[in-house]
Amino acid sequence: MKRQWILVITLLCIIFSFNLKAIDIDTATFSSLIKSNSPEQKINGYLKWAYYYKQVYGNTIKSDSMAKQALLLAHLNENNDLICFASVVYSEVCLPEHYTNALTYLNEAFEIATRQKKQAYLFLSQIRSTTININSGQYKNARESIQKAVNFFDENKSKKAFYYLALGDLQSKDNEKINSFENYSKAIFISKEIENDSLLIQSYLRMCDFYMLNNNTVKAKENLTLASEVVSNKTQADKYDSLFIKSNLIEVYIRENKNDFALSLADELLKYCEKTGYLSIKDRVFGTIRKYYLSTNNYKEICDLYCNKYPNELERLKNNDLTVYYRVNALIFENNHKIDSAIYFLKLAEERLLQTSNEAGISNFYKRQGQFFLRQHDQTKALSSFKNAYDYSIKSDYFPYIIESASILDSMYNAQGDYTQAYYYAKKKYLYTDSNSTLMQNDKFLEIEIENIAKLKDLEIEKEELEQNRKSNFQVMIIVFGILLSLIILVLISSYKIPSSIIKGFGYITFVMLFEFIILILDTKIHHWAHGQPIKILAVKIVLIAIILPLHHATEHKVVHYLLKNRLISQGGHSIRSSFQLFKNWVVDIFKPDKENDAPTKTSHEIIEKH
Repeated sequence: MKRQWILVITLLCIIFSFNLKAIDIDTATFSSLIKSNSPEQKINGYLKWAYYYKQVYGNTIKSDSMAKQALLLAHLNENNDLICFASVVYSEVCLPEHYTNALTYLNEAFEIATRQKKQAYLFLSQIRSTTININSGQYKNARESIQKAVNFFDENKSKKAFYYLALGDLQSKDNEKINSFENYSKAIFISKEIENDSLLIQSYLRMCDFYMLNNNTVKAKENLTLASEVVSNKTQADKYDSLFIKSNLIEVYIRENKNDFALSLADELLKYCEKTGYLSIKDRVFGTIRKYYLSTNNYKEICDLYCNKYPNELERLKNNDLTVYYRVNALIFENNHKIDSAIYFLKLAEERLLQTSNEAGISNFYKRQGQFFLRQHDQTKALSSFKNAYDYSIKSDYFPYIIESASILDSMYNAQGDYTQAYYYAKKKYLYTDSNSTLMQNDKFLEIEIENIAKLKDLEIEKEELEQNRKSNFQVMIIVFGILLSLIILVLISSYKIPSSIIKGFGYITFVMLFEFIILILDTKIHHWAHGQPIKILAVKIVLIAIILPLHHATEHKVVHYLLKNRLISQGGHSIRSSFQLFKNWVVDIFKPDKENDAPTKTSHEIIEKH
């Protein structure tokens, strides 16, 4: 029973840090776990391999296979905890074409967790279902899953951060920009509150994506900078996070038309990944610069990239993304003037896209295909492709694609003298241009509102920090006052006949409080200087205590010894009883009625002599 509880706790720790922890690249450990006789260790090994293959090595097919193997082994061993755990991981790493299977496994995990009342798995299965449904475009199902996840919050703030991130993703897809921004902001606030650096990095990256989607590169860069600062201050350095942030920065530079910076950084990252093996980052960089070259119609550079600079990448592309592989091959053959081969690969890409992609992606493909046929001076096929691009853009309801394809069709029909069709598409172009202008105007108002919300949140945070600083300063003042009062009392009681053991004890407490206060003041500065790294903090504190400890003992000993040596305690002082009686008579003299003022009173000197 004890072993099972240890296993459950370990798995839950892995789950809640999965996709948010430093990437484990110790492949020798993974292999040793798979060779183990323990089913739990085997499954854990397969899942670690699955995560490594996707996030580091960039082999999504192998990653999917490893996760499926772990899930099968968990079912064979009839271990419900491992089934739930493997289902969640499988949904994280599986291929898009296997999303239906992932949802099936997550539903099974949810049923098992319901029977066994496992709150963590109940929550995670619904969060992962939300993400899978978002990626599949099933926003209604995603909303149902996210609503179920609310029931399994507990008091865990990490769960709330996960929830706000997933909800922000859903609202971003549903064009609920303000709500999406607010939920990402909540995730950032909670991550800071619980001091979870990995979760904070993911929250900043989500906020960066949000601003990139809204074409605000300034804010996007700010969030990338914040994420980078957190990475640099992390106790356990994570190279993957650092490289991922830099890969995002390439797209920001391209959006800002700083193409030289973007290409220079891309080249630097590609060379680094070529040496170190962070191939998933390499794939991401390739995707960004490939998209840039396509947007600028620089097909020659794409061919040079895959044929001369990184020839092995074409084979990797074939294993990881067959659709892009077909499209890149079409460009390469076109560049080599092998048009029949280029058309063949375009046909393969078209067949695959119609099975796997969404309407916007298909519309973009047909636009590229139409441009290809225009370069080959085949007006008929080009016109057919642009018509398909227009039809799918209407289905996608994405105005920029509608306007672009309608504009091309308007020009082509005008050139052919078919003014009826040209007028039809010209009218559509102006109609959607007006609609798009309205949307852009609304987006500007939304940006202003989001900016105001951000400023209000910053003011709230600043106000909270000021309030916290005020409370901290007040407490520091109380501590300082307490220490000063203790020192004063220590000196004053030397005027009374008190046993030396008491004065020593009070002196010990006073100086402990004084030197602990010094350590308290320095502690924050040490933590900031060491960036939270335990080794540095320990080293500084060892040196600090090595200095303060003997200083504390020496100071305490000398002060108390001085009081005793000068016999301030045992000689020349008053007893506490006589001093109290003196104070009492002094108070009585002040408040005595006027009629008694004429009566002779004892002087203080007489009272002291009497006693």
